[in-house]
Amino acid sequence: MNPPHSRNRWLRHLLLYSLLAVSFATFFWYLIDYQTEQSNLAYEKRKAERRLEQFEAIKKGEQQAHIFDILLLPMLAEDSDCASNILEVHFDMVEITSDSSEAISSFENLKILGFYDCRGADYIMANARDLPIESLYFRMARLSEESLRSLSEFPNLKSVRFEHVMKPHEIAIAQSLRPGIEVEIPWPAEDEPKP
Repeated sequence: MNPPHSRNRWLRHLLLYSLLAVSFATFFWYLIDYQTEQSNLAYEKRKAERRLEQFEAIKKGEQQAHIFDILLLPMLAEDSDCASNILEVHFDMVEITSDSSEAISSFENLKILGFYDCRGADYIMANARDLPIESLYFRMARLSEESLRSLSEFPNLKSVRFEHVMKPHEIAIAQSLRPGIEVEIPWPAEDEPKP
């Protein structure tokens, strides 16, 4: 049987090691949290710099806007020079909200509108119907049936391209658009490769 002083020493060591383990765990948790926060701040700073760079380029006469950050859309719309210079808007891997989508209506000279891997394209479509858009493209940005039907309401629309697999009922809607709109559907669902 262990003497009492040996048991006490063992308990003190156990307590000390437990405290050290908790201290190290806490330190590493704070370190990871700090690094994550710094990484997020750096990412947001890069996004803000990119927004400003694109804003300044369009203000100077660039005619294409690539929206990777939804905050850029209202920023461009609120500046009369930018709003007037923009002929093309391409949404790239961004989530479009109903609030931000209203800004699209400020681009009175918009001719080309496209979406690549976006959510919320329906919001933009609802706010862009009165613009002089001649060409639309969708790459993996699904539209609702209502938005598909609304393409006939775009007065200057001449071409629409769907660069994602289209389901039969979507194809039927797209092919029933008003005459004068060329519809390209390179990948109907029935031609999709089987695994």
